[in-house]
Amino acid sequence: GAPSAAAVAQLAPAAGEVEDATLHLPGVQGALRPWALVAVAFALLWLLTLAWAFSRRGGAREPSPAPSTGAIPNSDPRALRRALDHGDLAGVAETLCALAGVADFDALRVRLDDARQLQAVDALQRARWGAGDATDARSRLRDAFREGPRWRRSPDTRESLLPPLYPE
Repeated sequence: GAPSAAAVAQLAPAAGEVEDATLHLPGVQGALRPWALVAVAFALLWLLTLAWAFSRRGGAREPSPAPSTGAIPNSDPRALRRALDHGDLAGVAETLCALAGVADFDALRVRLDDARQLQAVDALQRARWGAGDATDARSRLRDAFREGPRWRRSPDTRESLLPPLYPE
């Protein structure tokens, strides 16, 4: 039902109780509401953030990975020695992947051609994940990679144990 006139009169504030929610600035015609100023401020902040994001996006790009043609990537071979001497095991793994021009450790294993290097890389993985000795892994890596990594010249053509995800 509809409220009675007496109930409406009780709920309505008196003329002197209502505060004006407008802001009067000198030199500005009309009244400004505070929420309008806040909305304009947030819009300007959003535009500044958007401009900053686009300026960062157009900057330096990530280098493209080395082609898998069997060519040795152009990288500093002394980086592995420095990583073995001063870096942690994760840094050694990242350096090896960078030397091979691959993104992950499995692709590194496919790319290596020497059995001693593969065994040293396996020892590194065991040491990284707690099932091996880090000191032993470092010494095996130093011995195996003393003359530099040996990469496969042709892509690995072994048949995979799994069928292709998207057959041709």
